[in-house]
Amino acid sequence: PVQPVQPVQPVQPVLPAQPAQPVQHQVQPGGLSLLPVSRIAPLADMANLAPVSRNVVFGLAHNTLPANLAIFLNSFRKHNREASIVFWLNAPLHQRTREVLTRFGADALIYDAAKDFPASWGSYHPSTTRWPLFKAYLDRHGSLVDNVLMIDTRDSAFQDDPFRYLGAPQGAPLWVYEEDTIISKNGWNEGWIRDCFGQQVTTSLGKNTVICSGVSIGGIVAVQRYLEEMTKVMATEWFHKCERNGVDQGVHNVIIHRRDVQGEFLRIADQRSGWIAHLQSNFYHVGGPDDAPVVTNNEGEKFAIVHQFDRNEKLALAYSKLYVYWNIEEDGYCDAFETRQDLDLFFKQCDMGKTGEITAYTCCASCAVRPGCKGWTFANGCWLKNCDYDPQSARPKSHAGAVSGYLKQQ
Repeated sequence: PVQPVQPVQPVQPVLPAQPAQPVQHQVQPGGLSLLPVSRIAPLADMANLAPVSRNVVFGLAHNTLPANLAIFLNSFRKHNREASIVFWLNAPLHQRTREVLTRFGADALIYDAAKDFPASWGSYHPSTTRWPLFKAYLDRHGSLVDNVLMIDTRDSAFQDDPFRYLGAPQGAPLWVYEEDTIISKNGWNEGWIRDCFGQQVTTSLGKNTVICSGVSIGGIVAVQRYLEEMTKVMATEWFHKCERNGVDQGVHNVIIHRRDVQGEFLRIADQRSGWIAHLQSNFYHVGGPDDAPVVTNNEGEKFAIVHQFDRNEKLALAYSKLYVYWNIEEDGYCDAFETRQDLDLFFKQCDMGKTGEITAYTCCASCAVRPGCKGWTFANGCWLKNCDYDPQSARPKSHAGAVSGYLKQQ
């Protein structure tokens, strides 16, 4: 088993963070300001993509569909037109993705993992590689930045400008947000920590609440301290033994709960009264009309960020209608697939995993951009498949409303 980086003492209970209060937001004279000009460049040109605002949004959008980027960017620009947005995306870039980035003034650094990433990263999952990429950008441009939002791009939307809640430039702490369970009662998080840090660390942190790594926001000093700790663990000689999708959240919980990021630079907030919603937790309410829903916390206050919106079908459908400005079926992702209605063609066969897609088309598109995916079934979720459809050996199951797809014969 992998040994801990250092001995860890039992952590004292976390004091609840004081609620952040929105700071005054100045309206530009003469109405809305112009959006920043989008710049799209290879990863090697990162030095030439300095931020144009002192508030910066970071996101890694590996295999992210244009529609998801539109929900993210369109909802954000509704509340903030000035902040710099920097995405890291894998090549090749879909033409619609380029259009969305340009329309909403987002920068993009395009990478080819096999060519651009260090050999030591091996086959690391994108959820891991994002942290050293974020750190490298701030190592180069940090003097031009006051505040940073680090966020999942595929399943996040905005109801307010999150930078309004941070207060003093540069001096803001790092805000992180709890989920609704403790580490010892969540098999995924407990497993990530145990496999990377050993049983002693896992036991000592077991009574602490799980903290989601999908959204963190703070002043530049606090963010850089956090990224230093995250990447320090990822650079150890043993990390590759435990690395996999999601394990970055295990690292995130360890460095937060054992205070590798010093207390004065850190605030841990809960779901009941905070301003960032993780919909995997149940402490939220959806109100308002179906075509313009509003997500609030238990205090009746509107969340600034809605993360994991695809966990709520009503929200996901509403956001698609509100923020996606084209017919997504025009994007051509599914042209390579044959489809069958009311059938599960791959019943209990060759599952790659389940995604949060809410339509058969987006399920199909997710398969199209996923390496190794050869088929899919949309039935009570989107099930991606890694085997070819063989009519001779298949065991199709009738399922009203289901849609299945498989690659056309070349």
